[in-house]
Amino acid sequence: MRFNLLLLLCTLTINQTVFSQYLNQDDRKMYSDTNFTILFSGEVISNYESGSIKNKWKYVNGIINGESILYYESGQILHKWNYENGVPQGESIQYYQSGQIKEKGTYAKGLGQGEFFYYNENGRIKEKGTYVDGNKTGVYYEYFDNGHIYIKKSYTNGLLDGEFIQYNDLGKIEKKEILINGEIHGESIIYYPSGIIRNTLSYINGIPEGEAIFYNPKGHIFKKETYKDGELNGPVIIYGKKKGKIKSSVYYLNGVLQP
Repeated sequence: MRFNLLLLLCTLTINQTVFSQYLNQDDRKMYSDTNFTILFSGEVISNYESGSIKNKWKYVNGIINGESILYYESGQILHKWNYENGVPQGESIQYYQSGQIKEKGTYAKGLGQGEFFYYNENGRIKEKGTYVDGNKTGVYYEYFDNGHIYIKKSYTNGLLDGEFIQYNDLGKIEKKEILINGEIHGESIIYYPSGIIRNTLSYINGIPEGEAIFYNPKGHIFKKETYKDGELNGPVIIYGKKKGKIKSSVYYLNGVLQP
């Protein structure tokens, strides 16, 4: 959580006495005075203009500690999590206005740690994956509303790394490729809903390189292209309905169509 103001003034009332708190942006601590000499301990509450509670934080010796809660203006909890010595620690849960859980995970020393779950408002899981020291690590899933997997991908230290598979809502593969350090590397394959290959294209470090082949729904080639350094270089061949018979051909050089 980051504050952009030099001073943050919050007020609360206990037994008709008004207290003020001031956040020093330099040391990130909360004080009871504008000279930043008296560290604040207690609960800080901020409100919407309507008067309903917006946030609740707890401070010990000027440092945020314990349970923190953010609210929708309706009073429904938006986000509930814990702090330990100024950094998130333990379970964090975010909610939709309906009260349904939106996101759930755990922090250790301010970094995401372990499994995180993301939900649609209807309660169905939307995404799930594992964090290690704040970075996505291992297999990560995204889902359709019907519960079928939409995307299955792998991460290493927060970067896409390994097999990437995209499915349609019936569970059939739509796309398959390999990524290394966040870049597509090797052959990318796109499929028709029937499972027949629609087109293939090779990549090197995320840049198209080599031959691209396009197939019709029956599996017959209808077009070929050649790429070099991410640009069309070489012939683009269109095939007719008769298998293997060339219908037309043009030539590209560095992405420019040649006469």
